[in-house]
Amino acid sequence: MIITPDLQLSQELQELYLENKEYMSQLLFLEDEYRFFLQLFETRYTAIGEKHSEEELMFVGASLDELKSQMGKLKNLISKHQHLLETILKNEKQTIGFELIEENSIIAQTIATLLDSDKNIKKALFELVATK
Repeated sequence: MIITPDLQLSQELQELYLENKEYMSQLLFLEDEYRFFLQLFETRYTAIGEKHSEEELMFVGASLDELKSQMGKLKNLISKHQHLLETILKNEKQTIGFELIEENSIIAQTIATLLDSDKNIKKALFELVATK
């Protein structure tokens, strides 16, 4: 189903635009966390390796790699979505479909998943670092 934007729809699109900006903000926070985790992991790797198994180290390393990969994919999706919303808001004659809302939902779910992964990585990494 295709809808032509009207005043109500325009307000809803503006809300989606603001949500999308918040998603980007959350993603930038995750990128900062990732850099911190990576720095901590790399600087303490030798000390951690003396007290923990290779499997524990590999788990944290793989988790960090996966987080980075997912963040990159999500950043591209958010940027694309943001550009689409900007284009729609500037051009009232442009038609939109439900895929716009579906994409927004996918972004929200992915952010939630990445935040949960971030929490799990943080817990695993700090357990490795804090163990004496």
